[in-house]
Amino acid sequence: MTRIKLAMSDIDGTILTPDLAIDPGLADIVKKLRQQNIPLVLNSARSPQGMAKILHKIDNSENPIACFNGALILPNLDADFADAIYSLSLDIKEAKQLVSI
Repeated sequence: MTRIKLAMSDIDGTILTPDLAIDPGLADIVKKLRQQNIPLVLNSARSPQGMAKILHKIDNSENPIACFNGALILPNLDADFADAIYSLSLDIKEAKQLVSI
């Protein structure tokens, strides 16, 4: 039997209700995952700061987070950008083109 080693979820429209409240059953799920040593990794188009309030509310700031649609993966909420597990940034030339458009 294969053991689950990681759980991953999007935020908006998944763990947040349409009125932006945290799904009431999520606290129990996070607790059960923690009891089984299964990290819950949240991913979002949001920035780390945009994910912070949610991560704190569900007591999940110590696990990795995937931000900016996966362009930045941090080992935890308190990590600095220099500690990124993965980071994909725009080239300065590309950024200038986007600004000019």
